[in-house]
Amino acid sequence: MKRILIVEDDPSVRAIFELVLGSRRYLVDAVSTATDAGLLLDLHPYDLVVADWNLPDGSGVQVADRATAAGVKALIVSGFRISARNDNASRHEVLTKPIRPAELLTLIESRIGAADPDS
Repeated sequence: MKRILIVEDDPSVRAIFELVLGSRRYLVDAVSTATDAGLLLDLHPYDLVVADWNLPDGSGVQVADRATAAGVKALIVSGFRISARNDNASRHEVLTKPIRPAELLTLIESRIGAADPDS
């Protein structure tokens, strides 16, 4: 089963991501801080990390950098349009909120494939 780490401090957005991805049979862990994301990245192998740009204790870019350094694919989501010229933005793909569930699923499936149907 493919495992995804969601790092999102907004409980409503986090719950929607969990619901949408869980309904497609991805194994989802969800946390609200960069610190908790770092702890989970040390504990579990992930196929993908989806991190909010702004977190209470850091940034999604920091989380994404740590994930990619460990060989994990990463996406960043933001409620603000980020300039493509921003060095932080250019290292990772940035999706602007609100994100439609179908858009999120399509992007995730293009990055890591569909979840294993038999898991």
